[in-house]
Amino acid sequence: MFSRLGRGIKKKPLTKFYLVKLTYPTLTILATTPLIASNLNLKNNYMLNAKNFIPLAVASDNNIRPELTGLHVTPDYTEATDTYRVIRVSRPKADYSDAPELCAPFAEPSEYIMDRSLADKIAKALPKKTSLPILLNAFENPPATLGMATFSVTDCETVDKFSGKKIDGAYPDVTQIIPTPEDHVADVLVDCDYLSEILDACKKFGSPRARLTFNGATKPLTIAAQDEVDGQTFMALLMPVRE
Repeated sequence: MFSRLGRGIKKKPLTKFYLVKLTYPTLTILATTPLIASNLNLKNNYMLNAKNFIPLAVASDNNIRPELTGLHVTPDYTEATDTYRVIRVSRPKADYSDAPELCAPFAEPSEYIMDRSLADKIAKALPKKTSLPILLNAFENPPATLGMATFSVTDCETVDKFSGKKIDGAYPDVTQIIPTPEDHVADVLVDCDYLSEILDACKKFGSPRARLTFNGATKPLTIAAQDEVDGQTFMALLMPVRE
């Protein structure tokens, strides 16, 4: 059984997670006439890129707790959870010294919950490829109204601004359940596609759950399941990937 994160300050720790395979749409925008301001001193934590919206894949769709339906934005990362799964993605780390002047001014980084509809609009507007890497990011702007979040996306010719109301509520403290180095039993590097294919095969076998056993960094990962009706067993091995 899964434990659920509690409300507000009283939280119960998560004990197990599901593995998920994520994809996100792409949109290509070509930048032709750059308008760059080199003296804006843009910091990385003013920006979000497409990867920062991937956590929404595990956000809750239950409006009983609206705060879990959105994207938790902090100065260091974005994250989402439905209390059974958690995905956290750090902010872009690229050291960009230039920023599009069309997107200025930039907001001070803060912590809040972004509404999913706003997050989806920003993610859809972000380019997949561009001649200027800085344009792969959305830039946070000071909101016109308190309680709102505003972001800009540009191709250096035009700028699109997106605004939405922040979701009220306290987001679960996911940090408290992240395992520490002392909790680690084994680290195994695996191919995501291979693991996904094995888990898909396990589902076709008829088991909604699989037991993963980590046997060491150089030994295969074991994936096992059993049909609760007829007792048939499923076993798969996945060799680790070399670093």
